[in-house]
Amino acid sequence: GDIMLTLVAASDMHRMLQSKVPDLYLTDSRHSLCGYMKSLSVAYRGFVSSRAKAVDTRVNNLIQERMLYRTTEFNTEWDETLYKEGIFKEPVNPDTLAGLWGYLELNVLPDIEAHDKGRIAIALDRNDHLQTELDETLGWLRSEGLNANLSLIKNRDRPQIPIFELNPGMLTIDMFPVPMPGSIDLGSPRMFVD
Repeated sequence: GDIMLTLVAASDMHRMLQSKVPDLYLTDSRHSLCGYMKSLSVAYRGFVSSRAKAVDTRVNNLIQERMLYRTTEFNTEWDETLYKEGIFKEPVNPDTLAGLWGYLELNVLPDIEAHDKGRIAIALDRNDHLQTELDETLGWLRSEGLNANLSLIKNRDRPQIPIFELNPGMLTIDMFPVPMPGSIDLGSPRMFVD
């Protein structure tokens, strides 16, 4: 089945929304609250799309700069008018941006581990792209007027994907390491409204 990593938990979104639009909670208007959340979802999709397009543009520019650098590096007769001013060293590898605001592959740590009150989770290695997406998502939430206070957002230290919850009677059973896949693939970030 699909695996989903949560950047901002539903409980955190609930707290932020209740703080920003308390009237929608007081009037018991589920329809109005859902409408507001759907509008946020559409706005977030637009935010992710614009960020992804900016990364694509940057990657394409880096590819062109690298091609230009490599074609002129060893050519003594290169046309100086074609050479972009300021490209005196090899540009950054565009592959370093691959996965940012798009398809992302995360390394899986070797063992399953406990996660938050009786849940078992797959632990993922720290990932700069994922951290960037989380930081920019929190910035976007603030720009929408939501209180995305870092001290109130949970589970920011390292990504984990909960895979199941244990029944209370099983909490004392020792769990043995299970071989894990080497990586997990995720699609681009989305906001879900339920």
